[in-house]
Amino acid sequence: MGIIRQSGIQTIAEIQSHRSGKLYKSSVNEKEYFGEIIGVLKSVKQRDIPILIVGPGFAKDRLVVYGRETVPEIFSPIFVHGTGNSGLAGVYEAMRGGAAEKIGKENRVILETKLIEQVFEEIAKDGNVAYGKEEVKNALENGTVSCLLILDKIARTDDGEELLELAKVQKSNFYIINSTHDAGKRLEGLGGIAALLRFKV
Repeated sequence: MGIIRQSGIQTIAEIQSHRSGKLYKSSVNEKEYFGEIIGVLKSVKQRDIPILIVGPGFAKDRLVVYGRETVPEIFSPIFVHGTGNSGLAGVYEAMRGGAAEKIGKENRVILETKLIEQVFEEIAKDGNVAYGKEEVKNALENGTVSCLLILDKIARTDDGEELLELAKVQKSNFYIINSTHDAGKRLEGLGGIAALLRFKV
């Protein structure tokens, strides 16, 4: 088990599966093995940081099923990548096979979708949200914006650049949302600009 960092892969644990050939001696042994893995994940997993499970065979798929049943809050987001090798060699094989790029792209879509869902939840309850250029600009100028969400094609315009500059000045988080997936299309329906607020004025 390891953590993928910009500087490389940091090994954090090595857990033996105690397999006999290709089959476990019993499902109990497999659950104990999975339990050890989950124990390590609980100690290092941060919210919204993806898990990549690699290896040959079907044990990785059974681990995902078991993890989602027992600790769903840890097993999300999660990615599975088949490799010919197990252990650290399998992780390096997956990296060479483009797993990191795939995770980065898919995890970004998950994040953007979650943020847009938050916007619509706040709209439904008339909560801490603003949308449309003028409303969002006013919120930015008042310093109430926690997170600015702006569609990619608007971010490239003069209006978009002005809002992004305001967000930087106010130290607000900002995300440029891809217009090609569902979250982007939903944001486009709001004029392509929205903001989650710290509080409503």
